Amino acid sequence: MPVNYSQISAGLSTTKLQTFKSGLGYTSNANAVKAYFLLQDISQHLYTPLQLVELTLRNSIYEATKSKFTDPIWFDTIPQQAESIKNVNTARSKASLEITNRPVIPGDIVSRLMLGFWVSMMDPQYRHTATPNLYIWDTNTRNTVFPNVPAGTTIAAIASRIREINRFRNRLFHHEPVWKSNTVNSLDKAINKLKQHHNVLYETLWWMSPEKHALLHAWGFPGRFYLACDQQRFDRNLW
Repeated sequence: MPVNYSQISAGLSTTKLQTFKSGLGYTSNANAVKAYFLLQDISQHLYTPLQLVELTLRNSIYEATKSKFTDPIWFDTIPQQAESIKNVNTARSKASLEITNRPVIPGDIVSRLMLGFWVSMMDPQYRHTATPNLYIWDTNTRNTVFPNVPAGTTIAAIASRIREINRFRNRLFHHEPVWKSNTVNSLDKAINKLKQHHNVLYETLWWMSPEKHALLHAWGFPGRFYLACDQQRFDRNLW
């Protein structure tokens, strides 16, 4: 059955379609629709490494900080920022509503804290000895959470990367075009941008857990990503 691109484009928002037309240099709705689905196909392969980065970061920071402060509920006293306190209270409320057959334990709250909370735990006040009651990131904590990070990499540099991953995560989960940037004006460049995101995710996962990194390779996740990026495949579909 022939694909009716006119009907499909009518079902997409004008703004979304225009993003693909102006951002990638297309003039026809048909090519913009094709580009949309092709880039979505690539983007789906970023979910699993992203989820592993998020889970690993959360669990690693929690375990390291629990050990540092010898307190499984350190998040009740350590997060001094209003937004962090709000995040903890929201997570605790969700846990209380969802768990009715037993008391809520710290792990229930931790599992409901969003990536943004863990990103905020890398903010400057948690990196400075001038705030000893908040000081998390000594050399031991860094090496525990990021055992494979290149020598000399500062916590500030790591925090900057994690914050960028969080921005990428929010765009991906809200179905925004994660390939979009000021330097992207063609399908080739959009694909390269997605490859950059892919490389950052895998490198960051390697910093934290070589075992999880190896598992993704063993299951063929990177291979499927790069197969989806095959430019010849796009050329056949687009033209």
